[in-house]
Amino acid sequence: MTNLRRFGVLTLGLASVLAAMFHSGTAASYKQGSGKRGRPGRAPLTVLQSSRKLLEASPEKKSLAAPTKTGQYALSLGADGSVTAFDRGGKFVKRIPLSARDARALAVDSSNNIYLAGADSVLRVFNFEGRQLKEFPIPDGGSVGVLSDGNVVVAAPSGGKLLHLFSPAGEPLSSFADVKAYDADARENEFLNRGKVVVGPSDEIYLVSVYAPLPYVARFTERGALIKEFIVDGDAVAFQKEKADGFLAERKPNMTGGVTVINSAAVEPATGHLWVALNGLSTTATLYEYDSSGVKLREYALLGASPSGSRNITHPKDIIVDGASIRVLSWGELYDFNQSDAVGGAGSARNRAKAGRWAWDVFLVTGR
Repeated sequence: MTNLRRFGVLTLGLASVLAAMFHSGTAASYKQGSGKRGRPGRAPLTVLQSSRKLLEASPEKKSLAAPTKTGQYALSLGADGSVTAFDRGGKFVKRIPLSARDARALAVDSSNNIYLAGADSVLRVFNFEGRQLKEFPIPDGGSVGVLSDGNVVVAAPSGGKLLHLFSPAGEPLSSFADVKAYDADARENEFLNRGKVVVGPSDEIYLVSVYAPLPYVARFTERGALIKEFIVDGDAVAFQKEKADGFLAERKPNMTGGVTVINSAAVEPATGHLWVALNGLSTTATLYEYDSSGVKLREYALLGASPSGSRNITHPKDIIVDGASIRVLSWGELYDFNQSDAVGGAGSARNRAKAGRWAWDVFLVTGR
């Protein structure tokens, strides 16, 4: 099994860089893509504004969010290892104590069992009361998804493949999706091949690249047959790709790492549409919506409203989409948006924020 731990790589962490593009109080209007509806790179823009927060920021909060297959709850994982559950209306349900401080990925199945992938390359499964049901080893750094039959799919570059299917008991069933060639350095190439896996309502499997210099989405059947692959592009992607290209060009031979081009993704259960979350500028959208064939339908820019004014949300770390509800995790805060929260499209005088910002992430590993 090939992974970063095998090479003795030490994870230093995520260095998040946030800088002001405009002076405080300067308005920043959003740009509208000029292409026709459905073109891969450009799509109509919607600006959503919300003052509803389900979780307040905490300097120690390390949270992940994921929907249940039934859509009954939204879940968030905190730095203390506990999982907080909310109902579909955003009301607090319960806090589930878990020993999961090192969790890197979160998923749930149709019975509301909670799957946590740890930094120790072990997948642990808990029931909704917090009792551990089972555990089994998985490739290092894996994002996880659960199919309706209980099979688990893990996204991690290992053994020349990117996706790995396990039985409910943890038995390896198959591996698919070839590792792509981005860099001659084996460790760096393995890192750039890391991705996020999400499972759709018909058990279709989506692999969404995270660090790849040319960001993409690949869609597979529940057994691993490729259905379609398409490139993710747009203004926010172009900004991230510029930072990524610069980082890779200046990367020292003894360093391994990259810039986060895509933060996360989710599938809306009713429509099967794929939503992709990106870091971005205060003048660009940070959520893209695609139909099941890979056509971009719409871009979304986000404003967080408060008594002191609206601020651009340029760092959506994770998302949940359920009908018209869009839950966005950013800087430890979980925002609750609704598609009825639209305040206009590009060119609207209301598509402005008092503080323009941009965000990009560098994930750096070293120790050769």
